[in-house]
Amino acid sequence: METKQIFENGQILTLAIAKTLVGKTIQVTNPEYHANTPSVRIGKVLGIESEWDLAAKEVFSDIDPQYKTRQEYWLSFMTPEQISKQKNRLRLLADNNLQCGCILNSSFYDEPTFSGSDEDRPIFFIVADEN
Repeated sequence: METKQIFENGQILTLAIAKTLVGKTIQVTNPEYHANTPSVRIGKVLGIESEWDLAAKEVFSDIDPQYKTRQEYWLSFMTPEQISKQKNRLRLLADNNLQCGCILNSSFYDEPTFSGSDEDRPIFFIVADEN
């Protein structure tokens, strides 16, 4: 499917909707600046997790043996405010990197909404396969 079709026929990916998509294959895209061309990314949704919780699973000892995980490393220097930000940043997990993040309490949206690399550009999606 082309990006134009997803913009015209899809819907914006909110956190509430994303929770219902686990196990389904979706196609996503998002608006880009005029210099970039929007792309379509396809993947099976596996779940939603905070950057903080993901960092607890990411091995860091190969980078610095002092820390087992990236979360342990973050704890060594992050302020409580920085940690809170990581806990409020969600990532849509998929079998292919869909490049979808959600910042809780974002000022851009009335409800938690996934965006691409720029927070002000929401992800549009369609369900490609229910299984």
